[in-house]
Amino acid sequence: MKTSRGRISLNKILSSDVKIANHLLETEQYTIEKLEEFLEKYHSIIIKPAFGPKQTVITLYNDQFEVQTNNQLKQIPSIEALHFYLANLLKQKYYIIQPKKKSSTLFNSYFHYYVTVHRKPTETSWMHVSNVEKCQSLLGEQYFQSFCSKTTSLATRVAEKLGEYFPACNTIVIDLIYDLTGKMWICDTILHFSISKWDQYQILKRWGPLSSYAPSTDLLTIVSLHEYLIKYKEIIIKPCVGQHGNGIVHIQKRGEQTYLLHAGIRKRKMTSFEEMYDYLYEVYLSKNDYIVQPKLVLASLGGSPFDVRVLLQKVDTEWKITGKLAKVAAKGFFITNAAQKVLLLETALANSNVSRYRSLIEEEMDQLCLSATLRLNDNYTDLSIIGFDVGVTDFGELWIIEANYVPDLKMFQLLEDSTTYNRIQEIKKRQ
Repeated sequence: MKTSRGRISLNKILSSDVKIANHLLETEQYTIEKLEEFLEKYHSIIIKPAFGPKQTVITLYNDQFEVQTNNQLKQIPSIEALHFYLANLLKQKYYIIQPKKKSSTLFNSYFHYYVTVHRKPTETSWMHVSNVEKCQSLLGEQYFQSFCSKTTSLATRVAEKLGEYFPACNTIVIDLIYDLTGKMWICDTILHFSISKWDQYQILKRWGPLSSYAPSTDLLTIVSLHEYLIKYKEIIIKPCVGQHGNGIVHIQKRGEQTYLLHAGIRKRKMTSFEEMYDYLYEVYLSKNDYIVQPKLVLASLGGSPFDVRVLLQKVDTEWKITGKLAKVAAKGFFITNAAQKVLLLETALANSNVSRYRSLIEEEMDQLCLSATLRLNDNYTDLSIIGFDVGVTDFGELWIIEANYVPDLKMFQLLEDSTTYNRIQEIKKRQ
């Protein structure tokens, strides 16, 4: 019987370990009775769905209830009205309820971090690989580092426990809060399986020969968003799990307080960081976990950026490159998922502004994708096909944009010569 990945199940698993249970926030399945009990006990509580990042914060204040969902704040006059409001708001079947940790009046906020641990599937040991600050603290990273050994110890213990129940999961994110006494609290745990871009990044970035081809990437929080915009000026945010370019947003920082958001063909101008983040949270971040990356400046054809799809298939026991093509972004789009046309790679390079020799680019690209495939296959042995999206800059530099384990093969059907598409389908039938 499979173990559920939902918050209720994960909390039960972690509660069975005494050393972990001491760091868990009190957590119960949401009911009307538990809501009233928690509000009387804590005054401020959080309701989370069994799955997904969206949450609702309820605070008892001056005999009224303040309900915050996404970035909307609503005043509810009575407990009866609160029950009615939540009955219409909460659409999933199951929710959990937890106390909300209070901020410090001295330092304005506690230390709140996403801590990521990762393992190789052939090994039982977990590595602490990333800290991403969720809420800005005045004491910041330096003070947090003083707790680093405790963080690593707790995070790896959590991963070891969950890893017993989810052997196919090799990347786990622990949502940790430190109060100012140095007490650690586990608010949440998020499992990242093979389809997660955050898991892929850990696999590729942690292996020396591939690390330079993986763009700098972090989990998206209000803090990492601000830091990336300061550092890079132009960034891309992507859902950790998603296909066909859905939910991807290009953000430009223009001047001190102007931001331009580009999603699909639509553009939206924001006049403050707060306005921009509130919009992103409402439309995107409340629905999915996200990563953030610098925007890659890709080579272009006729003024439109293009990238390369490299398809690899396992033929008997050996991986082979069975298709390559260039995808040219449609007019007004910044990603190639909405492609205006597909071309043979050699045709695209010959007509592009890329300055490096085509033969050298193709040779390096082939070796890169073969190496990345072997690395990913080491982690997930049941793979039989992988489609890489590879970025090429004007100078011929290569970047791994993404690996797709269920790649779209129809794009190869759009090539004038059907030989490549037919070969791909023949191999697929034999697998």
